[in-house]
Amino acid sequence: MNWTKLILIILTTSFLYGCESKKGKIEDSVLVNQWADMTLYLSKNTPANSPTYASRAIGYIGLTMYESVVNGFSTHQSLAGQLNGLETLPKPVENETYDWQIAFNSAQAEILKGIYMQTSDENKLKIDSLEASVEMTLNLESEINNRSKLYGKAVAKAIYDWSISDGGHRG
Repeated sequence: MNWTKLILIILTTSFLYGCESKKGKIEDSVLVNQWADMTLYLSKNTPANSPTYASRAIGYIGLTMYESVVNGFSTHQSLAGQLNGLETLPKPVENETYDWQIAFNSAQAEILKGIYMQTSDENKLKIDSLEASVEMTLNLESEINNRSKLYGKAVAKAIYDWSISDGGHRG
């Protein structure tokens, strides 16, 4: 077993052990910081990544963070229709229950793999590992989990597809 895999296993195990006392719940700020840290890690450790590209990527990743949870707040509204060319985004099904942390988690994994498609397989494994460890910690009933995952991934895909049209794709 190589050192990278061993370190990844230790970090994942440490994360899960640290969350054991809060099984089923993660503080929102902790979850956001985990994905922000992953974004910064990928920005630093992905080949062909310039400061200009990284700033563009962080903008789309931040938008995905917001849009993946905005419909869970009655006091907030989507930016769809307010940003040039972003006319619509997926909406949750009315009267269905969503777990916004799962939606957020899945959206972040999806957008990072799209925006940083040129990152190493090892880094893609880190994204998958973080996504899976959060899902295991939240331990939700599968119907809500699946609906929330699909919603988060759909939001991320729509934002990624929109990002392709800005003239800076793969720039």
